[in-house]
Amino acid sequence: MKFNELDTKLRVFETAHDLCVLSGIFMVARIDGRNFTRLTKEIHKFETPFDAQFRDYMVSTVKHLMDCGFRVIYGYTQSDEISLLLHRDEESFGRKLRKLNS
Repeated sequence: MKFNELDTKLRVFETAHDLCVLSGIFMVARIDGRNFTRLTKEIHKFETPFDAQFRDYMVSTVKHLMDCGFRVIYGYTQSDEISLLLHRDEESFGRKLRKLNS
């Protein structure tokens, strides 16, 4: 069996239970920091309770994410979390949840 034939047969199992966000509905992507406590206490000594440089890093990251190909209409950051409101007509990854969650 050739690879293309095998790929076609197995792809059915990959996509059989795909859940998709309905068209015309806004999606919010929430990106949460990993090991934030370790970052702030061990790796880099940020000022507490608020560090302007860290805020600037997070704002810069949000700006980059709004400019990297997705149709983001609003970006918000708080602490180590970023939330992105995607345009209701955003069709990246076919609006498949398994793709958006990874």
